[in-house]
Amino acid sequence: MSDDLNLPADLGGEMGSTTERPGLSCFLIEELGEPAHIVMLDERQARALARLAEAGPDGLTGGDPRVSAMVNDLRAAGIPIATKRTPQTDGGAGNIARYTVSCPVQRLEGGE
Repeated sequence: MSDDLNLPADLGGEMGSTTERPGLSCFLIEELGEPAHIVMLDERQARALARLAEAGPDGLTGGDPRVSAMVNDLRAAGIPIATKRTPQTDGGAGNIARYTVSCPVQRLEGGE
C-alpha cells in the first residue's frame, strides 16, 4: 500500500485519517483468513458496491452488461466478489452469473 493514502501504521501507512480524500470513500475489507485492508472507491464504485451489498445473498445477475462491468470494476479495485452460475429463471437455455460480495465490507466514517 502506498503511504500517500495516509493509512494507519497497522494497515501499511503513516498514522492519520484514512478517509480524507475528496470524492473517494474508504471501505474496510475483511476476507476470512486474510489481513484486513482498505479499498478506496470513487462515487460510482461506492454506489455499485452498495447496490451489490443490498442485494444480499441473492446477489445480482449478470444478464445486464452494466452489472458485469460494475463487478469487473469492483474486483479491479480490490473488492472480493463471488460468482455463482445458476440456471436461467425465464426458461432460457444455459446459465447466468449471480454475483455476491464474498466477505464483510464496512464503509469507514468520514468517507464521502
